[in-house]
Amino acid sequence: MSHLALIGFMGTGKSAVGTLLAHRLGREFVDADNEIARQAGMPISDIFARQGEPAFRRLEAQVLRSLLACRTGLVLATGGGAVGHDDTLALLAAHAYTICLTASPQRILERTAGTPRPMLEGYADRAGRVAALMRQRQPRYDRADAVLDTSDLTPEQAAEAALRLWQAVPVHLGERSYQVQVGCDLLADPRWYPQASSYRVVTNPAVGRRYAAQVVRALADRGRPVAVDLVPAGERTKNLRQASSLWRRWLEGGLDRGGLVVALGGGVVGDLAGFCAATYMRGVAVVQAPTTLLAQVDAAVGGKTAIDLAGVKNIVGAFHQPEVVLADIRTLASLPARELRCGLAEVVKHALLGDEPLFCCLEARMEQAVAREGSVLAHLVRRSCVLKAGVVARDEREAGPRAALNLGHTFGHGLESVAGLRRLRHGEAVALGIVAACHAAQARGMLSREQAGRVADLLARAGLPRRGSGVEPAQALAVMRQDKKARAGKLQFVLPTGIGAVQVGVELPEQLVLQALAQVR
Repeated sequence: MSHLALIGFMGTGKSAVGTLLAHRLGREFVDADNEIARQAGMPISDIFARQGEPAFRRLEAQVLRSLLACRTGLVLATGGGAVGHDDTLALLAAHAYTICLTASPQRILERTAGTPRPMLEGYADRAGRVAALMRQRQPRYDRADAVLDTSDLTPEQAAEAALRLWQAVPVHLGERSYQVQVGCDLLADPRWYPQASSYRVVTNPAVGRRYAAQVVRALADRGRPVAVDLVPAGERTKNLRQASSLWRRWLEGGLDRGGLVVALGGGVVGDLAGFCAATYMRGVAVVQAPTTLLAQVDAAVGGKTAIDLAGVKNIVGAFHQPEVVLADIRTLASLPARELRCGLAEVVKHALLGDEPLFCCLEARMEQAVAREGSVLAHLVRRSCVLKAGVVARDEREAGPRAALNLGHTFGHGLESVAGLRRLRHGEAVALGIVAACHAAQARGMLSREQAGRVADLLARAGLPRRGSGVEPAQALAVMRQDKKARAGKLQFVLPTGIGAVQVGVELPEQLVLQALAQVR
């Protein structure tokens, strides 16, 4: 999946805008109506006249199914009534990011005047017909991922606006709101970095060798001092000693409250640099520039920052929202295969939380994701960020709904802490935690065997473990009791109740917790 689909009423500019978008994105453009006419061997108006609207809609659904399910990376313009078919809506949800183009009725009448429009033929009151059709279709248009009013825009202006919608995922938090930018070559673009008195780029040596120079060049365009702070790679870097080292370097380098920190790297760098930015001078601005799939879909979004203490992950931290998140898909090309798989565990988690179409997309496109097909990865990142942004907007500080994001993490943190990072990476621990959560949900009658099997199969296709942690259940449980999400000494679990649905705050008897952990040993 990974198509960009333009839906909307006739005369809103889908074909013109789609052509321009495809050119800017370097993608193939397909006008669904033209493809239907080609396959039918006659113009759309003739199909309506000879066979009627029902026959046209069946052919339309068939053509869109072929385009959406069998091809990748298209910019697709659909017919105005395509959303009327339930199968088409489901296919769009599972295989495309959809932008609904709108326009005022008056503008639509002006743009369609003098052109054959089968849905308007035979109606003396064209304005009344347009208004009635728009009211009828509006509930389905409302299911688009984004909406763009083209009434007062040229095709070029509309294409530019659509491109911004395609790249940006808003995180709505009032005065702390920001955007997650998803696209290619974002790190090297000065436009994405806010003005500051000076800049500090925090990264590890491996990531720094690949990407620090382009970030430094982009920041240098601002005409302010730029410095790079290297920290060691790995979870063990998230400690008070490394935090103190960063604070000291920033102080000695003259970083003031008008400065900006760029966290360039995976979740470890994002957590450490974000925590230091949150606490230095009571808070300086930070840009999250995640270079791993796991960080792009999860760790960099939402403002959670932390360091580890006494062997307990993320136990000391702060909420500190970034100015912007730059999810540059090109950085995933250099990601080790194991790290890519770890990121896919978080994408599966997000799909289970509340995005069944995303889960179906993963089932259809997992091999392409593992093969790093850029358009597929961009779609997975975007959909995951949309889901997480929605959860964060409802519960910024994890007082309620945001706890759902811990699916697989209570089990996973226990496994990860006992196994050690050399044996078990975070994403692998989350995958095992999801399997354990599914087992517990099955035992409680909350999840069917078939649904649990689909989850396990999907994780296996991503190359993630379903068992084999090698961890003694009792040891993992002992660590889990220290989990910061525990309430009154009792662990709180997130358990799946279906594909795209979970229950939060479930208390489990310790015997069942041990059984679930034994399933992944």
